[in-house]
Amino acid sequence: MADYDPADLDPNIRTLVQVLNGFEGIHTTGSCGGHPNPEPYQQPEGSWDVTFRVDHTEEGWWALEWLTWLVHGTLYAGAFPVHLMPTAAPPYLNTPGQCLQFYLVGIGADPEAFAAHVEQAKAEYYCTPAEWAAASAADSTT
Repeated sequence: MADYDPADLDPNIRTLVQVLNGFEGIHTTGSCGGHPNPEPYQQPEGSWDVTFRVDHTEEGWWALEWLTWLVHGTLYAGAFPVHLMPTAAPPYLNTPGQCLQFYLVGIGADPEAFAAHVEQAKAEYYCTPAEWAAASAADSTT
């Protein structure tokens, strides 16, 4: 969803989509904020999802690793009922090596509150590979 109009997204999921797209190497490809009378491809009210691809780069895998840590840590702590799972279309019908995506789903979790949690945790605990390398180099010279 790199070239998307936020007005096209369900209002309650917009901030989370923007937060996820703010990670270098993460690109959302779909989302649903939940609907009272969902179509087969939509989440029911009270649930939501965001699907994203990860660049095959150090930055992409670094971001995925950190998001996985954050999501599973908050789930196990009981803070947010949110899950992160892999998904893929059949490679033989698509482009092999390009089918893997990740599916972030919340059931009974407020997506706005979860987006705020991700933003706060990112500000406090996340660094890019370049930032890590610079900090490691500075530590080795002291």
